[in-house]
Amino acid sequence: MPSDPRSTEAGSQFGTGLGNYYENPRYDAHPAVCVSWWSAYAFAAFEGKRLPTALEWEAAARGVDGRLFPWGDTPDGTHVNCADSWVGRPVVTYQAWYRDFAGDAVRLAGVTPVEERPGNRSPFGVLDMVGNCWEWTSTNLTNPGEAVICGGSYDNPMRAVQTSSKGVYRKNGASNAVGFRCVQDLDSDTGRTKETAA
Repeated sequence: MPSDPRSTEAGSQFGTGLGNYYENPRYDAHPAVCVSWWSAYAFAAFEGKRLPTALEWEAAARGVDGRLFPWGDTPDGTHVNCADSWVGRPVVTYQAWYRDFAGDAVRLAGVTPVEERPGNRSPFGVLDMVGNCWEWTSTNLTNPGEAVICGGSYDNPMRAVQTSSKGVYRKNGASNAVGFRCVQDLDSDTGRTKETAA
């Protein structure tokens, strides 16, 4: 059962410093965040893996039937860590986000354990593909100093945390709303990859 997303314990992991986040076993099941693209890339390479492309990421989240959300086409706030979860109702407009989330809720909000919402599972069994934190990909657009991020995060409304949600972020940036996952090529003949949480 997910913890109350409004609890100060769930969202205050960065209040005492990032060192506590990576040293405290309480956060072992949380996504790796505050990691630049370069650090994510280096970690993946060290593990013999790589960052997925934006297309691979979306395919893993959507499945072969092109779902809006990993669990299907119907929004369900119980499946995702997003701004709507933190304010307890749909956040439809920017004005509503600013009024309802940008005040107290944003100070309490944060990433939650990956397995906390088992309904946020792709058709391929990959957990937490939307919401919680944006995820780095290996895809660049026009600026080589930026990379595509996918999935949305805890501070985005439900309408912005879909399997097709994408953004662009500077590669040397790090944010508590951006993390990563790695992929590993299993068979060069089939081209299949396996996603693993970082």
